[in-house]
Amino acid sequence: MRNLLTFNANSTFTLDIAVNEKCVIAGAHVQINAISMFFDKEHEGDVLTVNWTLTGNTALDKRIMRKLYTNDAFKMRIVQLLTANGISAASAASVRTSVAAMQEKGRASFDAINVGDEVVAYVTTMQKAS
Repeated sequence: MRNLLTFNANSTFTLDIAVNEKCVIAGAHVQINAISMFFDKEHEGDVLTVNWTLTGNTALDKRIMRKLYTNDAFKMRIVQLLTANGISAASAASVRTSVAAMQEKGRASFDAINVGDEVVAYVTTMQKAS
C-alpha cells in the first residue's frame, strides 16, 4: 500500500489508486481515472472518490454523475480495485454510496469509513517503524 500513499508537507496525505479504464455509465463510455481518499492533519478520512473525465455534455455529465455513485456494477469494481491494492475484503465491501450533495462533476463520492480506518492503521504502523 505504501506506493499508493502521497504525504504532503502540511501533514495531510492521500491514497491514490490509478484506474485508467473505461466503463459504460448512463449509456456513455466514461473514462475512470483514479480512486482517491484524502486524510487531513489528524489522519481523518472517510470519503472515497472515483475521479472521472467529463464528456463536455452537461446533461450527460449530470446523468453520469448520478449513475456513477449508484451503479452497483461499479461499486463491485471499487471493491475489486481496493482489494487488489491491499485493502481487506471486509473494508472494501463496506464502501457505501454517499449523499447526493457530496457528488460533483468529475468526482463521485462514497462513504468508506472502514477503508479510512485501515489506511490510517497502516500509516501509523509505518510511521512507528521508521
